[in-house]
Amino acid sequence: MGDILVETKNEEHLKVQEYVQYLKTKENVREFLDKAGIEAFLRSAEKSVNGLTVDVIVRFSVEKK
Repeated sequence: MGDILVETKNEEHLKVQEYVQYLKTKENVREFLDKAGIEAFLRSAEKSVNGLTVDVIVRFSVEKK
């Protein structure tokens, strides 16, 4: 089965308060994906084509200026 992957980049550049908000946002995104039934949808899609794997990547990237 495919995966839902959460990747992060440069989160160490955040100040403490920003990091706390970042963690809340990251958790909210995960909850949204869970409630939306994404994993069940992916399982169904993968069963429709022999050998198909679907990965969903959520990428958080901090580009501080």
